[in-house]
Amino acid sequence: MAQVAGLAISVADRIISAQIMGLQIPDQQIAALTRAARLLKDQGLEWPPLVEHALRVVADDLVTGDEPEISSERA
Repeated sequence: MAQVAGLAISVADRIISAQIMGLQIPDQQIAALTRAARLLKDQGLEWPPLVEHALRVVADDLVTGDEPEISSERA
């Protein structure tokens, strides 16, 4: 599970960096982050803080109508 958490942190970092720079967030990254977060939760593990922050950024954008700039390009 440590590798899953590490990968989730890496993806979260990319998502937050893209959001800060106003770049599009590839939908594959959002999917990877949510799947990793779900796997961690299913195993009873807490999300690393950066993962939780990235999930909140994406969720907040969806709730406020400011959809994250999602692209189908691979990162």
